[in-house]
Amino acid sequence: MPLNLTVCARTDIGHVRKVNEDAFVIADLTGDAQPLVQPITRFEIGERGVLMAVSDGMGGHAAGEVASALVVESLRRSMSEPPPPARDADLIKVAVERANRETWEASQLPGRKGMGATVTAVFVDGVTAYIAEVGDSRAYLVRGGQIAQVTK
Repeated sequence: MPLNLTVCARTDIGHVRKVNEDAFVIADLTGDAQPLVQPITRFEIGERGVLMAVSDGMGGHAAGEVASALVVESLRRSMSEPPPPARDADLIKVAVERANRETWEASQLPGRKGMGATVTAVFVDGVTAYIAEVGDSRAYLVRGGQIAQVTK
């Protein structure tokens, strides 16, 4: 029986910042892996799985919005590459490590010194969800009208 996901994502600048430093991606990796942009998306999980990630530029640091956008785009690119024969938690781990490396390298450019971002990413492969988390964001599962925090 196919598994379906209903996903929504939204960012908000909040009451303190002048720039929204949040970025997210929802990508059906079976299709063309382009980010889905509808406010609420429902789809069947295909053979390559689904990537969902949110990244928050580090509070007020230089170019936080650049860092968070780079993180989610790097994750999407990494997870879109042809998968290795064995698929497991290492896929999302390697993608997050690559995003970290690319963000660090970009932070060496003028005007970006010290930029960084948090990330919470979920790779859904069949009936298994792999979660990667760096920083102070959290992942939640909403099912049957209930909300459960799944990371700390």
